[in-house]
Amino acid sequence: MGDAANSVSASPNHRVSPSVFPKMRLDIFLKRSRLVPRRTVAQEMCERGAVTVNGSRAKSAREVREGDVLSIERAGNVTTVRVLEVPGRPPSKAQAPSLYETVGVETHSD
Repeated sequence: MGDAANSVSASPNHRVSPSVFPKMRLDIFLKRSRLVPRRTVAQEMCERGAVTVNGSRAKSAREVREGDVLSIERAGNVTTVRVLEVPGRPPSKAQAPSLYETVGVETHSD
């Protein structure tokens, strides 16, 4: 019986499953969090360089993880948010704001 218990022990080479750290494409996260109205709008914003992740310009296919800081420039405003949760499935309209926290909003006037 002692041998059976030893055979089930964790291996020193045990790796954490990637699903432990959920990730999602940036354009999909922006849509599901309702920070932008449509995925195509998110893609266009990324192409224009209006979206950064952790201070770097980001393409729409960039993976977003919990803890990432997103800055979104739109209509003279820059909204900065921290990703709190990457949803496994589309959240309801009421749940969408709980996916991020607003870190700051800057207004730029010309």
